[in-house]
Amino acid sequence: MDNTAIIKKYFQSWTTRDFSDLDTYFDEKIIYRECYGPIYIGLDELHQFIDNMMNRQKVLNWRIDKILPTDKNTYTVLWYFHAVEHTEYDFDGASIIQFKDNKIIDVAEYQSKHETFRPFKKEGKNEFNN
Repeated sequence: MDNTAIIKKYFQSWTTRDFSDLDTYFDEKIIYRECYGPIYIGLDELHQFIDNMMNRQKVLNWRIDKILPTDKNTYTVLWYFHAVEHTEYDFDGASIIQFKDNKIIDVAEYQSKHETFRPFKKEGKNEFNN
């Protein structure tokens, strides 16, 4: 399986709730930094995190919008995330994912608000007319 397919399968595992192939996607020394602060180091911590989230969160959609290769081992992934815990929420995000020997060795996630606005847009004007 190539690196892009591994990324897609991992994202899909959150909506299918099937993590049976997790150890084939990630290196045993994985460093996984989530967009809201936690860091998991090693497969054991990553498994604990996923087990915890399966009990309290349901991912409704984790859509990949773009996968941008930086080089043969590094990818930037732009995505949309939608889930329910105590309440329903969504946001846009980006992940920088690094591979070593066809396994994910490092993930750094970043998030931004899904809803956007243009505070300086002039009334009646858009990108195509002045």
